[in-house]
Amino acid sequence: MRGRGALPKARSILIIDNLHAQTTDEFKEYLTKHCNTLAWYGPSECTDEVQPVDAGAGRFLKVEVGRHMEIWLEQSGDLER
Repeated sequence: MRGRGALPKARSILIIDNLHAQTTDEFKEYLTKHCNTLAWYGPSECTDEVQPVDAGAGRFLKVEVGRHMEIWLEQSGDLER
């Protein structure tokens, strides 16, 4: 998200999926007030089809991060931190 400063003159559209955090009124208001951006919600469960990075290098990165997170969570005491 944009930092502090002037709003862009041209309004932009952010194409996102239906992740709960992205559908809240608070999120939509932030985009409008601070980013001059309109959220456009695509169909659920099709990110890999509309965002090529999620089907290529991004998918590899997501899998690796998830794998390391699972290892970390399985170690004793990490979940409680």
